[in-house]
This record gives sequence, structure tokens and C-alpha cells, in this order.
Amino acid sequence: NYNLYPEEEDRTYSWLSDNNYVSIAKTNQNGIIELKLVSNIFDSNVIYKLGENYAFSSDDKVYTISFSPDMNILTITNSTDFEDTYSFTKFQEPEFVGTYVNGDGTGKIEIFSSYGNLKFKFTYLNKDVQVVRSGYNILYSVSGDIYNLTFIYDENETIPSSHATYNAETQVITVTNIVPPNYVGEYTKV
Repeated sequence: NYNLYPEEEDRTYSWLSDNNYVSIAKTNQNGIIELKLVSNIFDSNVIYKLGENYAFSSDDKVYTISFSPDMNILTITNSTDFEDTYSFTKFQEPEFVGTYVNGDGTGKIEIFSSYGNLKFKFTYLNKDVQVVRSGYNILYSVSGDIYNLTFIYDENETIPSSHATYNAETQVITVTNIVPPNYVGEYTKV
């Protein structure tokens, strides 16, 4: 299946191997679709089609990208040195990645993954107090149907980290310690 991302919306899919990752980021702007490789091993490059595979260049080398039939395994091979080969397993997004709103529609939380599980981004919006907060990591642990989430803001934020739980059965995130202090709110996945 080499029609990687037929859907219209922008997406990023990632594959992992130990502490290394490779992601394919798809953007669709004004009908022009672009695929980019993002990795901590290779330089970021636009992906181009080579025969029935995809390819990219990095450090004056050309690499081909191939997939297992289910696309769970991504293999990157140096076109001139087959021993220079990397294999990655597709990262499965946690169930809590998504958009959540509270009951009266004044608050929204958006959580999405980027570059596999090495990085998450989330935004928090509360229209009542005109607060928009963005963060770049979520630490999480799983216990049964409950995900315990800790939001980590960037270094420039003065807001302390916030804690939340996501109930996989009800698809509700319960958040504490987001502005205002000791604020508690429930957000339902949409």
C-alpha cells in the first residue's frame, strides 16, 4: 500500500526503534500534498517517489523507504550500501489523543502526538478567562481503563504542571490545577 495518506487533513505518523524515531508528516496546502521525513537520525527531507517505493536524501546519501504489508514496520535502506539499514515499528497513539470539550462549551483541550511517543503537544482554552496555554509533553501511566496524565509546559510558562486522568471507558478527562488555581473540570472527547 504505497498510497500513504489519501485523507485530506494534515497528519503525522511515526515509527520507533529504541530511542530513535522516524515520522512521515503530510501537509496539504491549497491542494498541494507534501510528505516530509522527520527523524533524530536523518536530516528532514521531502520524500519523493522512486519506482514503487518512496525515497529521500540525507547527508549526500539516498535512502529508500519500504513498508511491511500492514505498514507496521518501516524499513529505511541506503540505496548504495544495503548494510546501512534501519527498521522501525509503528507507534500507536494512546487512546487519550484527541479533542475534548466541557459541558457548556467554554473550555477545550486538544492533545495530539508528534514524532511518536517522544513528544506530545496540547493546548488548553477557557473562554471564560481568555486563557490559552500550550505545552509540549505529556507524561502518562496506565492503570486499567484510567490514564494518569501530567501536562508539562515549556520553560517560559509560569503556570505549574497540571494533572489529569483520562477514563478510557467514559472518554472523559478530569483536569486539576489548571488556571484558575485548583480548577477542576471534566472534558468529554469529541
